[in-house]
Amino acid sequence: MVPLSWRLIALLQREIFNPNPGFTPYMPSDGMVSLRLFAQVRAARPVMVVDEENLVRNNSLTGPTRKIILGDVGQAFLRALGPSDPPILTENIGFDEQKWEISANSFGTDLSIKSNPYWGFGLFTNCFLNEINIKGRGSIVDRIVYDSLSFLGRNPWEPTWTSKFERKMGMDVEKQAEIWRESQSRAERMMREILRELSLIVRKHEGIELGQCAIDLEMARAALDDRNSHAFERAISRVSSQLNIQGGDPWGVLIESDESEIIDLTES
Repeated sequence: MVPLSWRLIALLQREIFNPNPGFTPYMPSDGMVSLRLFAQVRAARPVMVVDEENLVRNNSLTGPTRKIILGDVGQAFLRALGPSDPPILTENIGFDEQKWEISANSFGTDLSIKSNPYWGFGLFTNCFLNEINIKGRGSIVDRIVYDSLSFLGRNPWEPTWTSKFERKMGMDVEKQAEIWRESQSRAERMMREILRELSLIVRKHEGIELGQCAIDLEMARAALDDRNSHAFERAISRVSSQLNIQGGDPWGVLIESDESEIIDLTES
């Protein structure tokens, strides 16, 4: 699902608000990008199952299935991706049900996750790392990384065994940390710019009751400080409702079919 924040920016860009002359809403370049990340696995749960069609499903599924240990990193990225068809197993499950590769797609964003041991023969959960590849519009990719970090509540680039982790990645840990942090920072800058632009519109909009808008804008600001993007979106949505945003379909601005150049952000 394309996050509300990006849809709101599209509405602003199309001047649905009809702001004062000379006011130009912020709209970043949002071409297609390809991002490659590596993450240390810390928790084995959740345990999922793979059905006869190689689809990854909830553990409550009945019938012929195989177990797959998704782990905390895989769960975080699938949650951040949002509504999609069930992920598909693209590489057979290996030993200990934690060696696998899955892929998923949501509204033009492609996500693949590969789980492999990098030390200790995979005898323990912390022997595993996940290689994550995401391809899609830049703002959506950054938002997935931002939400995944929020869900995990830790720095996934910090490994159990640094030298072996770096050998598997082909880069040092600090370089990998920089890729994660830059993506997270871009997403946060986008949301703070949305907040700034919307605050300006509220101040300039005639005939609107500003009291509740001000409260919701402050709640959005507090949500960003807590890195809670979903609470931020809910507060922004309430402000937009109060401003009675109306107009054409914003989805065409965000998910229009094009042949944008793919930019590799990882230098892998």
